[in-house]
Amino acid sequence: MDSSAKNRFERALELFHESNYLAAINLWEELEEEGYDNPNLDVYLHAARLERSKILQYVECTSSDLEALALSWSAQPRNGSLTGHVTAARDHLKSRRYEEAALELKQALLTREEDSTLHLALARVYCILGRAKNAVLHAERARALGPDQPEPCSTLGQILLEIDQHKESEASFLRAIEIDPAHERSWYGLAALYYTQKRLGLSEECVKKALSIAPSSLTSLAFLDEIRAELENNENLILEAQKVIEAHPQWADWHLKLGNLHSQAGRVEDALKCYERALQVNPQFVKCRCERAGLYLKEGRFREALDDLKAVQNEFPDRDEGALVRAATLEANGVLGEAAYEYWSALKVSPDYANRHIELGKKFFIEGLYEQAARELSFGLSLRPDYADGHYFLGLVNAKAGRHAQAIDSFLEALKLNPHYLLASIALVEVYFASGQKDLAKRTILESVRPLVTTDEDRARLAELEARVG
Repeated sequence: MDSSAKNRFERALELFHESNYLAAINLWEELEEEGYDNPNLDVYLHAARLERSKILQYVECTSSDLEALALSWSAQPRNGSLTGHVTAARDHLKSRRYEEAALELKQALLTREEDSTLHLALARVYCILGRAKNAVLHAERARALGPDQPEPCSTLGQILLEIDQHKESEASFLRAIEIDPAHERSWYGLAALYYTQKRLGLSEECVKKALSIAPSSLTSLAFLDEIRAELENNENLILEAQKVIEAHPQWADWHLKLGNLHSQAGRVEDALKCYERALQVNPQFVKCRCERAGLYLKEGRFREALDDLKAVQNEFPDRDEGALVRAATLEANGVLGEAAYEYWSALKVSPDYANRHIELGKKFFIEGLYEQAARELSFGLSLRPDYADGHYFLGLVNAKAGRHAQAIDSFLEALKLNPHYLLASIALVEVYFASGQKDLAKRTILESVRPLVTTDEDRARLAELEARVG
């Protein structure tokens, strides 16, 4: 690795931590153009651009607000010291002396405690300084003092986004837009929220709305380019996932991945179809139910979200029982939205280690590494014996090794968990036939295979199977 490039990368990282985002961006962009190979480069560059964009917006709008205040108070001699604090705060902001700006604004608030503009300015400065709790307090105070003004709601939405309170952030942005549909910063903030949530289609719509209000906004134009690049990459990933699924239709995790990609692109119904296919392959796929519940929540389909979350609640040992009780009470009272969010917060989704081992075992099987596949599949099933496709692939491994009895047990277990598992039924017929159990093979065709055949491809495969079995 080029030591000079590495040193420049590390220097940019130092600048980033010092909040000198522009200098960090310039260095990282140079490295990107030179083809510097570091897996974290894109991540840091994106983060620096977002932080710089946020600060530029805060500094610009706060400086403008403070200049207007200073101008309105300068005509009154008794406001001399107040004007001085506000002017000093503005100058400190422009010079990136944020601590000093906060001190001046606090001094001004001692005299004008009921001024919403001062509270809003201090909220933004606290957000730049990373003091989220103080920022929220002053933004909420500004909103209370100016309930019919869009800017306090929009700023509060931005701060809540910073601390990952997405539901509350969205409500604040939407309230600002309700007050003033032409409030550009609220549309931009909503676009940033949806981008964070990987709802790229909605994010694109919102930033376009922001640009329709302020067509010359360089920040919004750059953000739109970034979103479109993500969407283009998303489409490429969708094509790749579709190819994998076409070759391996019983890989539940790839149906889930495709569903997530459709969800990010804003194609909700396509995403839901993929989640349904994943659950048809593996009805006990907890992660898939959680992803689908999350999408239902975003779409306001609370009844369906509740159904999914309640179906998997027993799979979470660290669940918040108190929150579940509150959720059940809210549901009984017909308050479905709040009930669904209580369930969501009560269930702490932990990594599905069993699924990781099973998916690795499936990949080993495809690559012909049968011993490694058997080990991974068996380990995964020891953690979660309710994965139908894990039993199916373990059956395939055993059949390849000539262990017919173990293969039969695995296929039967897969069908016990998912009676509609056509591939497992066909595999069971083949292993019965291979082990000389012709009558059981014929009976399985009649009872398990024929009822599941729906497509021309399935019918052709059934005809071939019946001809072979006799």
